[in-house]
Amino acid sequence: MGQTEYKFEKFIEPQFPIYASKQMGRTELVQNHYHGSAEIMCVLEGRVKMLIGTVYRECEKGDIIFIPPSVVHEVFSLTEDAAIQGMVFELSLVEVAALRLDFSELFRRSQGLQYVITAKDEGYEELYGHIENILKVYGSFSAGSRIQIAANLLLIMARLIRLFSLEESSHDRNYKKLRAVLGYVEKHYTEKIQISKLSEIIHVCDDRLIRLFKEVTGETPIEYIMNLRIEAAIKLLSATDLSVADIAEKVGFGSDTYMTRVFKQKLNTTPGKYRHKHKKD
Repeated sequence: MGQTEYKFEKFIEPQFPIYASKQMGRTELVQNHYHGSAEIMCVLEGRVKMLIGTVYRECEKGDIIFIPPSVVHEVFSLTEDAAIQGMVFELSLVEVAALRLDFSELFRRSQGLQYVITAKDEGYEELYGHIENILKVYGSFSAGSRIQIAANLLLIMARLIRLFSLEESSHDRNYKKLRAVLGYVEKHYTEKIQISKLSEIIHVCDDRLIRLFKEVTGETPIEYIMNLRIEAAIKLLSATDLSVADIAEKVGFGSDTYMTRVFKQKLNTTPGKYRHKHKKD
């Protein structure tokens, strides 16, 4: 097999980029990868263990999982009957100029906010119904089917925004206050960042900055930065031949020893073992 890296989806109809498939009957249902498309998964049977970004999550029959673009993910069976339905689509299908939609707030990464919807969550039945509507007509790609698919994708995105967008959540005011800090961190996470520097950006004390970060993202600033570095390291380990030391320096860990310690704490493995498993000759 080739390298586990950025995946280019082979859409059945390139002019209408959506692809649906089922996976079952093996331990590794989805190999570690990432892509520029959005993805929705449903657990059809049994239980699975998913890696989304740097966080593992166990999901069971009926759960719906949304994976934003460029987020590393993989899926393992926890039971013999485990089966999942995946649906990958390009955002071009839901980018309607007249609506002036901006999905960036929905895609704002946060390990404290996992995009998993269970039967107990508000809007679950509505969301599942839209997915079923798409699958009913998937494959024909007639004019009517394309309209139905696009309409249901828009309704899915609307529901996800209501569920997960920080802009529409109860944290709206604090998120807007923290937005400039988040933007700075995502541009400079490979550098050494002092908490005091982040506090200066929005003119608050360090303690207030940490509380805001925890409330909005579910993480402390240090945890947030660390997870960005881990995600970047994962992609480089899978897709390049750079040494572990070079990757550690490139993503901001500074040393391979420190990166190895963080990998053990967060992913229960070392960078070398991760590469051996996910980057094959």
